[in-house]
Amino acid sequence: FPDSLQAIRMAKRFQAMGMNSIRMINFDFPFWDQSSILIPFSTQRSDALNPEQMKKFDWFVYQLHEHGIYVHLTFFTLFSPRINYNAGFTAVDYNWQTLGRIVNYIDSDYQRVQKQILSLFFNHTNPYLQTAYKDYKGLLAVDITDRNSMIQYLVGGHLHPQSQGGSG
Repeated sequence: FPDSLQAIRMAKRFQAMGMNSIRMINFDFPFWDQSSILIPFSTQRSDALNPEQMKKFDWFVYQLHEHGIYVHLTFFTLFSPRINYNAGFTAVDYNWQTLGRIVNYIDSDYQRVQKQILSLFFNHTNPYLQTAYKDYKGLLAVDITDRNSMIQYLVGGHLHPQSQGGSG
């Protein structure tokens, strides 16, 4: 996320260009520490917000707000349990490399964690706006998952674990 001064410059530039909204994509991707709201990948957890990154994110959103720019948020929605992460996950037979984010549709453990992450984010209060994101009027739109089509998984044969004849 941009630093303080860069956020101000970007918001001013967007406004000068006549932009009234921007779309932020995949800012919750678990492997891009410098552009993710999630705690660093090197930790054993990936279901918590990164306070330093949220401070930058909040400031940037505030600057956009101050310059009349609405925000469209697109979550990547890929929870990735880390080594030794024990949050009650059941042992499943999935090939995560080919299966990808379909687990968000079919696995209740992953759904629970995704709900937790989304809840943490939307209930987080932006200290500069003095409002939680769930109540923020400058939030134009929200996509809770990006490029995650059930049709793609159905056609690709990824809807069943490998032990049941699927490629997933």
